[in-house]
Amino acid sequence: MSEDSWIIRNFIILHLCGFIKGIINGFLIWFLPIMTMEYGITVFTLSFIIATLLNVIASVAGGFLAEKSGKYTLLVSDLTFLFSILLLYLALLQHDVAYTFSIIFIASSVILNSVADALPTVASLVMRIESVPKVWRGKILSLGSLLSPASYALGSALLGYMYGHLEKNIFIITSIVMFITALLRLLLIETSPMKNHLVSGSKMSRNLIEGLRILIKNRYLVMLATAFLLGVSGIFSRFLSPFLRDIVGLSIAEISILYSMFNIVQLVSSIPLGHLIDVYTKRHSISLLLGASMLLNASIITMVAILAPLNRSFALLLILLPALNLLINIGLRVFIVSYFGALRSFAVAGVHATTSMGAMIMPLIGLIWILNPVLTLVISGSVPNILAASILMRIASRIEIDKKENMTSS
Repeated sequence: MSEDSWIIRNFIILHLCGFIKGIINGFLIWFLPIMTMEYGITVFTLSFIIATLLNVIASVAGGFLAEKSGKYTLLVSDLTFLFSILLLYLALLQHDVAYTFSIIFIASSVILNSVADALPTVASLVMRIESVPKVWRGKILSLGSLLSPASYALGSALLGYMYGHLEKNIFIITSIVMFITALLRLLLIETSPMKNHLVSGSKMSRNLIEGLRILIKNRYLVMLATAFLLGVSGIFSRFLSPFLRDIVGLSIAEISILYSMFNIVQLVSSIPLGHLIDVYTKRHSISLLLGASMLLNASIITMVAILAPLNRSFALLLILLPALNLLINIGLRVFIVSYFGALRSFAVAGVHATTSMGAMIMPLIGLIWILNPVLTLVISGSVPNILAASILMRIASRIEIDKKENMTSS
């Protein structure tokens, strides 16, 4: 097989399978929380907290599996995703027949969906990069960042519409599609051995211990505190779709359109926001921009939580959140690289892990949901953003003081 033919084959399969999976996930990302909430807040919180913890483990496991074979790591991920869809179908099928089994099925579906989302991260990234010539790699990664929100937007609207007509039978169709998608992975051509690109387990452990010692010594824990708070604010997204249906009174069709709008906003704003960060950081500390974005985030969440139950039109304010969250995510990574210097690789890993640990307080948020759903959104969404903003603002002032001191000493 010529080099051009396998490059084209891998390119088509990787992006086609990713797009199909994105279509289904675009629907499940808000539908799963709604269906899980049907079984009570205890099942809801336990399912998602276990799913979040296993998501972190699956990310690491996926990296080690990718050393052996990127193709089969992607295949295992697709099959895991397929089983999560089938379990969701069984949960809905058994809801009025065998309620206990239905609870087990819905919880397992949530957990497997999270594992399937994290497992292929390394393999997918490396195979996409290594399947094209070096001069194309930036364009390919950019294409992937555009296709993802596009597939989510399409999936939320399309599958939301189909669910309105087919109900649970839609998951039979999506299961068949995912099975075909998994078979397509077998046609991938394995790229160069991935173990050359990954750090060994023993070396990773040594770097982790040394990096942690240095971080604590240099008081970089404030950044991890920020990451933890952002992880707590991520809990807000789990409760958002149940809030929109049960408290605001939106229908499944309306929620599907709203979530499609979220992804469209993210799609059209990604490049302008990246440019904004580049321009802003030339003159100012990016932590100020991040802090301001988080405060605006908190304001919008508070307004929606209080006003949307009174007037459904206020729910439209939520379409601003994807752009703000994208700005925060991009800016935070840029900030980590500039602020942590030589420790940036460890810092990124530490921030990712610490963000995931924010889900540990989900049982507390679940208890608040029982007492007051409006307060749940404020505490899980607004308060963490305000606290994280205050930390970043403090870092910004510290950076400015250091700059002035350096200028004075020079």
